[in-house]
Amino acid sequence: MVSFLFFRKAQRSIDIEVDESQLTPSDYTICVKNIPNLNQDYKEVLKNIFQNYAADGRELTVTKIVLVYNLDEVIELEESLKEMIREKQEYLLENGMNFADFKVKQLDEKLESLEQKIHQKEHELFINKDKFAGIAFISFLTEEMKQLVLQHNPHTSWERIKAFFNNGLTGDVKEKGLIFEGHKLYVEEAPEPNDVDWEFIHIQTGQKVKARVIAWSISISFMAGCFFLIWFLSELAERMNEQVEEQEKKGIKDSLTQTIAFLTSQSISWTVVFFNKFVIGKVYHLIVDLEKISNKTKFNISFARKQSVALFINTALISLVIDFYLTGNVIGKGGFIYNESNVFLLNAFIPPIVWFVDPWSIQKDYQRQKQQKNVKNCVLTQQEANDNYGNA
Repeated sequence: MVSFLFFRKAQRSIDIEVDESQLTPSDYTICVKNIPNLNQDYKEVLKNIFQNYAADGRELTVTKIVLVYNLDEVIELEESLKEMIREKQEYLLENGMNFADFKVKQLDEKLESLEQKIHQKEHELFINKDKFAGIAFISFLTEEMKQLVLQHNPHTSWERIKAFFNNGLTGDVKEKGLIFEGHKLYVEEAPEPNDVDWEFIHIQTGQKVKARVIAWSISISFMAGCFFLIWFLSELAERMNEQVEEQEKKGIKDSLTQTIAFLTSQSISWTVVFFNKFVIGKVYHLIVDLEKISNKTKFNISFARKQSVALFINTALISLVIDFYLTGNVIGKGGFIYNESNVFLLNAFIPPIVWFVDPWSIQKDYQRQKQQKNVKNCVLTQQEANDNYGNA
């Protein structure tokens, strides 16, 4: 018993030491959303609210406020800049890397002008109050102050849904929390700075809803494509196997037909495994990119959830529906038991092979070697070089 008490004391000391050594900005910071548009200094207004009214009258100390701005115009200009850089790269490759060419100089002037315009737009963000996105990160002097604010200002998903359909306004005056200019300020834990995707943090709820509806539509269409592909192969395999059985009844042995029937039956399980290992991960990464998620952890969670569901549907559910309800082939060649057994066997040895023979890594290695052999004609930007050699 005595040793247990000493153990608890030591464990608490270790916890405190580790907590102090791992302090991050998010330990003192909250994220505030649904801030209304004002003609005042946002930082001064928010500082006054959260120092005097955010914890039932207790005085708190706000140390820093970071406002989030609408970056749509800047992002659009950056995309134009990338397009112009690609145009310059293509022209240089087609015309022998002649940097003294008149068109190259014209493109350089346009690039410089576009870069200056981007810097000007970025500077205007801090001056133009209309570009404020209604989101702010507020840091306090101590972690206890942050926790007090979170405890005294809860909100529910239902409140946010009602506000969304009411242009951000709070319809129920009985709602608890900070209500400013008819808007309830939604207070939540702030993510780590490195965990924020600053490209999407300013995206409004309506845009996110639209983006996620599009992403889900693409996801459903993709899984429907997988369904019809496997259904087609199942029907083909069943017809080929029936043809082989009819030939055997007549005493005919056609090796070509038997081989085609065998390969067709095998193609179902091979297609499932191929899609699972090489296609689904890439496709769903692109789909989740479309959702405009502003938090990298939430991005990874969304990707993992969608990929897991897609793998389950592609591996088991599609075959079950097709073989039990459409073709009725459960135990025959090319049927449910046959295919699932093959999938299990293939999954036993294909993953180790993929570990050593990753097609995406091979493609990147090829790009690296191609650039190394043609250094004099290299037109990669720094970002493209980092992407190509990031895992070298």
